[in-house]
Amino acid sequence: MSPHIPKAISIAPHFEALGFSAEFARQASHTYLKLANELHRACLASLQSALVKAAEKGPMADVDIQTMNHIWTTAYTKQTRIWADEAISRAHDALANEYTPLLEKYFEYNAYPSAADKAVLARKSMMTARQIEVWFQNHRNRARRDGRPIRKLTEDPLPLEISLKSLERKMPFFTIPEYERSLHNKAQPPQNSESSDEDDI
Repeated sequence: MSPHIPKAISIAPHFEALGFSAEFARQASHTYLKLANELHRACLASLQSALVKAAEKGPMADVDIQTMNHIWTTAYTKQTRIWADEAISRAHDALANEYTPLLEKYFEYNAYPSAADKAVLARKSMMTARQIEVWFQNHRNRARRDGRPIRKLTEDPLPLEISLKSLERKMPFFTIPEYERSLHNKAQPPQNSESSDEDDI
């Protein structure tokens, strides 16, 4: 019976579920799998060595080989799962932190975004509408504790356009995903010092 340890699988779908592009998800998963495959080779070599040493003491029953195989497989699976969880968690936290200025800017205009506004903010920040809802709930609670005023706009949707357009013009690094920033910078035309931007709405 030959030793066998199943290899780790791609975690790209997890990154795509967070809203990252397919290319970013592929690269992130490639980095993870490279590390996981190195560990796989080390674990398999260690298992084979342990089986050889055990066999030197006498014939081994299949159940004994299976037990050792299970122990090494469990250790490998546990470690790769930890790495995967850490990679996904770091990406999620970085994504949330990256778009915090965008959400905070909108919060100044309206602390109670409508369903339509939540959808726009979710798309802009690559978060879910539920995550946006929780973010605003937490910020309203924090504002109350700090004694800061909470603004609520019930009818006029214009502030959403004001805040997002303003940020997109003045703060592109907060409205463009980090992995796209280098491409954004390369695509920017040279600025003419004699010209001026249009006023924000």
